[in-house]
Amino acid sequence: MATIAASRLTSKDQATIPADVRRALRLKLGDVVQFEIDGGRVTLRRQSAVERSLRTAVAR
Repeated sequence: MATIAASRLTSKDQATIPADVRRALRLKLGDVVQFEIDGGRVTLRRQSAVERSLRTAVAR
């Protein structure tokens, strides 16, 4: 069954990731999250260390 979580956008365009979402993604302090935009749908996921390394290597 899907879980729905919500967060309010602040005046600085920031939103807190709800605890249920952080637990589901096993997020911890310092983790990088990735947003995938597909039309009107956005997917949030934890970025792996391998993906971060690849992005750093390509940016150089």
